Amino acid sequence: MNRVRFRWRVGAAATLLIGAFVLVGCGGGGSSSGGSDTAGAGTEESAAPESGGTLTMAQGEEVTTLDPQLAILPAELNVVSQISEPLWRENTDGKLVPWLVEKVKTSQDEKVYTLTLKKGIRFSTGQEMTSADVLFTLEAARKSDYWESLLAGITKLEAPNPQTVVIANKEPAAELPTILSQWSFGIEPKNLSGKSTKEFASDPIGTGPFKLGPWKRGESLTLEKNPYYWQQGKPYLDKIEIKTVTDPNSRVSQLQGGQLELIYSPPWTQVEAIEASPETDFGEFPLGFLKVLQMNGQNPLFQNKKIREAVNISLDREGMVNAVLHGKGEPAGSFVPPPIEFHDPSLKAPEQDVEKAKELVAEAVKEGANPGFTLSLPNEDDFWVNGAQIVQQNLEEVGFKVKISKLDTSTWFENLETGKYDLATGFIYSAVPTPTEIFGGYNAFEGQFTKTDTTETEKLFSEALAEPDKAKRQQLYYELQEFVNNEQYVINVVYEPFAWAFRNSVQGLYVGNVGIPWLEDASLSE
Repeated sequence: MNRVRFRWRVGAAATLLIGAFVLVGCGGGGSSSGGSDTAGAGTEESAAPESGGTLTMAQGEEVTTLDPQLAILPAELNVVSQISEPLWRENTDGKLVPWLVEKVKTSQDEKVYTLTLKKGIRFSTGQEMTSADVLFTLEAARKSDYWESLLAGITKLEAPNPQTVVIANKEPAAELPTILSQWSFGIEPKNLSGKSTKEFASDPIGTGPFKLGPWKRGESLTLEKNPYYWQQGKPYLDKIEIKTVTDPNSRVSQLQGGQLELIYSPPWTQVEAIEASPETDFGEFPLGFLKVLQMNGQNPLFQNKKIREAVNISLDREGMVNAVLHGKGEPAGSFVPPPIEFHDPSLKAPEQDVEKAKELVAEAVKEGANPGFTLSLPNEDDFWVNGAQIVQQNLEEVGFKVKISKLDTSTWFENLETGKYDLATGFIYSAVPTPTEIFGGYNAFEGQFTKTDTTETEKLFSEALAEPDKAKRQQLYYELQEFVNNEQYVINVVYEPFAWAFRNSVQGLYVGNVGIPWLEDASLSE
């Protein structure tokens, strides 16, 4: 039986249109953060990238699938996005641009998009990409349990010739380019080049800068240079060896020892040591992760809104930012954080109010509520392994009885999917620059796995997707954010930056507003 795999997203940062970032090898102690033209300290921007070499990097999560339409976890997205490319993509200026498309023509009512594909785009097999491949990819996605709702507005797909795709929509589709920039709509060859879906997930074919090499499940996989890549001269690297190192402290030790050159999600307790070394640095990127708590709406305890509000206002968010993130985050006020367009800045994180929370819990107990429950979290999430202790203290201070259950990621996911949890930690980020993915996922997965009614959010989201007027579309997204905040089944806790640490030999690694590293520009220096 195919189980619906967990999808957990959302991006964040400090301003609505915060620039993308370029992370470049630099001397220790400098943190690369800022606008799209910002590079690390000591960078020689005029130096030509060196070709060749193998970049060795590590992630904490195991990659289980490389099918773009099934990939869910951040670690999977980081790999899939090197192999597969969508029609639109974020460029190094942080702007959404046509990527595999040469020309875009829209009808006056914005219902029909006519796309002229770039010539010379090839898959890693050498086969030329045509409109037939685009149609196959989008038709498959329209039948997907994950993404059907995002493409539900499409009424017809046509390929009048090998270089042209026509997409007709029931309503105006101003968000279509954003939707089609999502990693899950990376173009696949027609009929998967004869592979079954299972075979393709283990041996994918795409138009990206790299193709899959050896893959040792649970240990490592290797990406090899795609000799047919359409951007001339790229990628610069010959190979990327991606290891699974679940222990975050071990990732740091191997980085400092030279066994690794790039690591994803170093523990916050190690950031100062990484920055202090003359050989390593920490790239602090936009506040791309929203850390949340989710309440199981099937649990009678959490059906009581007083309980949900008590949980929300009992949290010491500032304390978590300072103690867990060492000041490198912010309390979260909205379900759509700041680098994602249409983030509502008026939604602020609630102040901790212990006395009011105590009153609410006491009232709920008088009504028959039993305030005891289990808080479940994955062992691999560095923030929550430490932050859960603060949450437990906060909740017990106001009258809850909380037991912490640390699980492996697979079990945690399965419990969320099947509703076998009380209160669970989580994280969300968006791999596209508007809230289409955020609310598409929220609706598709029963209110972010809270098992609550999504009738209202589905209605508002459908209206937002069909609204051609940007100001009106913004208002609809604001209403969606306010609705989630008012329901309080999902509790926004803190915004955490995209975190990468690297050795000074790493040059030209670009991580944008959506958090995915684009490795075609990365290189190694001696």
